[in-house]
Amino acid sequence: LVADYTPEIIEDLPDQYVLELKGKDLKLTYAILRLWVRKGDFQPIRMECYTISDELIKSVFYQDYRDFGEGLTRPGMLEMKSAILPKSKTFLEIIYLKRGVKNPAKRFQRSNLGK
Repeated sequence: LVADYTPEIIEDLPDQYVLELKGKDLKLTYAILRLWVRKGDFQPIRMECYTISDELIKSVFYQDYRDFGEGLTRPGMLEMKSAILPKSKTFLEIIYLKRGVKNPAKRFQRSNLGK
């Protein structure tokens, strides 16, 4: 994200920050990301993905924070909701997570998920 977006804190709430990340390149899937993070540990709470014209496309809700070992605590469940298809939801459960592992892009193709 750091290479592709320019971050700015747009709200400082009592227990969380709201960041707006603006894309540096028009070729990015999402022109703007709004990310809510907890102040205490900077864990993500929610993310909203927008078009260049500031239309909401997708929302992601981070849940079930887990200790994956070696001091790595991250959300274990992501719930993604489409703003275009309101009844559409996708859940992604993270069962195993290790810091510093490089995964090839093809790993995340639909045909390879679950393997």
